[in-house]
Amino acid sequence: GTNYHERFKNWLTEVQKNDWMPSGAMTDARGDRSLRPHQQKNRDTYLHIKERLDDGIIVSGVKAHITGAINSHEILTMPTRTMGEEDRDFALSFAIPSDAKGVTFVFSRQTNDTRRLDSPLDAGNPKYGIVGGEAIILFKDVFVPWERVFMAGEYDFSNELVETFAGYHRSNYGGCKVGLADVVIGGSYWTAEAHGISKASHIVDKLTEMIAMAETLANVVKLNITRMVYEWMRLAQDIAGGKIITLPSEKDLENPQIGKAIEECFVGKEGFPISDIIKMLRLIENMSVGAGLPEAMHGAGSPAAQKIMIARRSSLERKVDLAKRVAGIKEDKDFDKITGKDEKTYWQETRKKIEQKMVQIF
Repeated sequence: GTNYHERFKNWLTEVQKNDWMPSGAMTDARGDRSLRPHQQKNRDTYLHIKERLDDGIIVSGVKAHITGAINSHEILTMPTRTMGEEDRDFALSFAIPSDAKGVTFVFSRQTNDTRRLDSPLDAGNPKYGIVGGEAIILFKDVFVPWERVFMAGEYDFSNELVETFAGYHRSNYGGCKVGLADVVIGGSYWTAEAHGISKASHIVDKLTEMIAMAETLANVVKLNITRMVYEWMRLAQDIAGGKIITLPSEKDLENPQIGKAIEECFVGKEGFPISDIIKMLRLIENMSVGAGLPEAMHGAGSPAAQKIMIARRSSLERKVDLAKRVAGIKEDKDFDKITGKDEKTYWQETRKKIEQKMVQIF
């Protein structure tokens, strides 16, 4: 056994006590994707252990596309894939301060990022931005003390770690995007109102569509069923091919004169009896062409009824309020708390820095 779990809990307690923001650094540069980590010509395409010491490890390598890296106090690394025995030096997880010696951040360029140097208005979302501090992280002979190492060569646990993290992260990622959607929906509704078309049927339909997609994770299962079932069945028909339309009847198959000849039309791969192939094709035909489709459309209420309910529960007023605060049309008390000053003062100081060319990109 190891004491990795105790180490991790101690680190997590420290993070919570100090209100630190960690970035999750999972993705490696990976180099030639057809090769495993230990087969790479340049080992630094994967973060790895270079040396084991009495008091810790020395690591080198690259983590790429790490969201929030620039804005974070700590870096929590994890393996990016399942590792084999020969990859044990790449089966690695640890946490270090973002300003640790040997760590370099390469800040990612983003569309219109230099607009922030022109004016707050041109930036579009000057207060919060769209995405947060993505960067490539270069590790060059970085020392990590043992108390902050959570995996160091236990390759047989790498798959479990990757899948556990990914499962939670993807759920969190969906929730994150719904938050963005609330602002966009509110801004869209406000824009439609500003142009006198918020009641137009095509605008209402578009807004409802946006809300439905945003609330998919919890609240619009039925509406998705009316679409996804049809798509499942379309793909099933595509995979099955034309045979589901030209299947003979059981009487034809049992006909002593033509039965055997008909069966030859449905021969498949060796080991799959013709009778089983026909049974499965019949099942797909029944499910993808039969009454299940209209039932999916109208069972538990029609799509129109579901859209009416979604529109009623959409809280458009709250979304508009949120968009107005982010856009700077309405006072944003959260921004005041973050910056420690009122918004008007903050932007006056920012404009002065821009005019004096005190804000630069190197």
